[in-house]
Amino acid sequence: VNTDAEGRLTLADALVYADKEVGCESIIELSTLTGACMVALGKKVCGIWTSNDDLAKNLDDSSKATGEKSWRMPLEKDTMSS
Repeated sequence: VNTDAEGRLTLADALVYADKEVGCESIIELSTLTGACMVALGKKVCGIWTSNDDLAKNLDDSSKATGEKSWRMPLEKDTMSS
């Protein structure tokens, strides 16, 4: 049994439900399901992945206002669905 994979599936179900059934304007997911981001950015900076520039700016502004460090990660256009 891979509990890490089970956690990701549960999270994916919740995100799809929030998107399809609740009609959220934005969904911000803050889990720590993988240590890869800590390898890339360290333990004191969170990674932000979004194709939405307005949301990225809002998160960056919030990060600066609270002192919680963040860094927007690159996304390849060919891997994003339209």
